[in-house]
Amino acid sequence: MEESKNQQSLDGFISKGSPSTLPLIIQTIATLEDPLLKEGYVSAVAKKFRVSKKSISQMLQAMSNQQTDDSDVKAIVSANFEGLIDLTSDNQGNAVFLVSPPLIGGLEQHYSWSDGINDFVPPSIDKIPFLLPRAQEVLNHYSHDDKELMPDLLKYLLRFCYLRDGQAIIVASAIFASYLQDHTDIHYLPIISLVAEPAHGKSRLGKAAAYASYRGVVLNGIREAHIIRLAEDYAASIFIDLRSAWKKIAAEKCEDLILGRYEKGHQVMRVISPEKGAFADSRFFKAYGTTYIASNEPLDRILETRCIPIFMEHHPNEFENPTEQHGLEMRERLVAWRAKNLYKSLPTVDQVEGLQGRFWDISSTLLKICTMVNPDYYEMLKSELIRIGVEKVELKRSSWEGTIIQNIMNLAVSSNISNNGLVQMNVLLTNLNKMLPNGRNISSQYLGLKLKGMGIKTKHIKGHSNIVIDRVQIDQLCQQYGIKTPDVTGPVKDSNLD
Repeated sequence: MEESKNQQSLDGFISKGSPSTLPLIIQTIATLEDPLLKEGYVSAVAKKFRVSKKSISQMLQAMSNQQTDDSDVKAIVSANFEGLIDLTSDNQGNAVFLVSPPLIGGLEQHYSWSDGINDFVPPSIDKIPFLLPRAQEVLNHYSHDDKELMPDLLKYLLRFCYLRDGQAIIVASAIFASYLQDHTDIHYLPIISLVAEPAHGKSRLGKAAAYASYRGVVLNGIREAHIIRLAEDYAASIFIDLRSAWKKIAAEKCEDLILGRYEKGHQVMRVISPEKGAFADSRFFKAYGTTYIASNEPLDRILETRCIPIFMEHHPNEFENPTEQHGLEMRERLVAWRAKNLYKSLPTVDQVEGLQGRFWDISSTLLKICTMVNPDYYEMLKSELIRIGVEKVELKRSSWEGTIIQNIMNLAVSSNISNNGLVQMNVLLTNLNKMLPNGRNISSQYLGLKLKGMGIKTKHIKGHSNIVIDRVQIDQLCQQYGIKTPDVTGPVKDSNLD
């Protein structure tokens, strides 16, 4: 019966498999007792992955030797491997794996696990910086449909702070996304920034979200080594709660770590052993993971492009103070949800007008998650994201770059330039300097570098710098910065042409 089940799993996963799943496929083949059946699957795998039968046979032999001689095998302490759903605790309070093998499915409890190449054991519970879900509770939730998971998560969040409906759905969707951060269809995770004056509920919301998120950890301080270990060893969700978050991040030289947390595959390099010389002295670390940041002061504008902001409103109601125990039941239900959905394809969503560039990248993850969990909340989530997108564009319009683009368009209109014309840079420079306080002027060199950074072409003619009006490019920049583009249909002045 077991062999028949493995055979059915192999048929499907060999056809859909990738090189990363090859060790697990080989491991499952090794469990087959029928030598003819085993040989048939060896041939199928060799053809599928273009690997020689001899290599596959050697892998099978190595696994066989490993199984018969465990005395030389040293188990790896790990909290991450393919097929692991989460670290949990058993009835005695010991750490235990909950595993859903990609080739077999289901949900199983294991005190150790082998992927056919390495043996893994969980870290001791005193080395784990977050409260573990209870294995038996997760298994109980896994055995039935949890249709009220999204409504109950929203109710959970609203116990601790005031949020508008759209804001609550954003945070809830980000919590769900934390449980599928390693899903093959997810490439970006938005950083949720909590922005408000003191005593508006930022800390309560951040803690409540972290305690419900996948392996959530609350940080009231920040250290480079700590962030690296939480990402690399635990794949943890983190909540950074600091008065001046970005200043502290910069002071601790963690900018690349925090800026990279939104993007799967992002790595940072650190020199570990300089005495070993080139190539051997450094190591690359993962930075990716769900992130919540609360700050009383504005965040860096580059970091803001990776964020979905939640502007907290003051509300006089009495709210509870969140603890890890408050979030435990939600976490157990969400771990069961992760086990059911980790290997399912996420639904596709159409591009939403008004959500562009990086903001669309991070927003689309939440829209896909919301559609999967409960489509009834999709329109409310979309409306809230569009509203935030409009606010982001308004901020970009009033930025220095937005001001430059607006002035270029004004000069193009006043000169009747429709396309491929030139605007004199010294005229733009004069106009911009008139807008600055007395005694503060920008140089032509600064303006030239700023234009290059924005992708705007310049051209030198008879010793003078000119801006090339590429109307397609300018229109794209105007759209990006929320600037209305007038219809320029008049004749092009010859004096502006090369």
